[in-house]
Amino acid sequence: MILWAKLWCGAKRFLMALAFVLAVTAAHAEADAVGRETGLPIPRFVSLAADLANMRLGPRASDAIIAVYRRRGLPLKIVDEQDNWRQVEDFEGDRGWVHTSLLSGRRTVLVTGDVAILRRAAAVSAPAIARVEPKVVGQLLTCHEAWCFVEVERRRGWLPVADLWGVVAPVTR
Repeated sequence: MILWAKLWCGAKRFLMALAFVLAVTAAHAEADAVGRETGLPIPRFVSLAADLANMRLGPRASDAIIAVYRRRGLPLKIVDEQDNWRQVEDFEGDRGWVHTSLLSGRRTVLVTGDVAILRRAAAVSAPAIARVEPKVVGQLLTCHEAWCFVEVERRRGWLPVADLWGVVAPVTR
């Protein structure tokens, strides 16, 4: 009986250690995921290169069209790759497949929420340059901590990351 109890305790410890290793490995794999076609990070942001793009149910031209985008520069998040197709997610959370010929590596952002204030510097106290309406798309130039330097309708300034879709929000601790 004592031998059985020792074996059971050892098995429990082994299973707990295995569960921990698997959880850490899965989290690490998710953080370091790369596309099987390009070797680029997954997820990553791109933008629409065309004025008209079909989002399809699957990664083939014969698959059903589930959405039509009519906005060049719209930011999209690539979440998977297959041949010349990319599974993308838009700012509303809709997912589908878009052909690579319709995508660009040019980084853009979309203003979310309420009106955002474009500022001269990366600070809430910095002078305002312009008010930017929701769903306006701008070119992403750079990000620093919780702010991104963007160009919107030929004006350059800083917007808070929290007001944008198309960038990864910084980790707050």
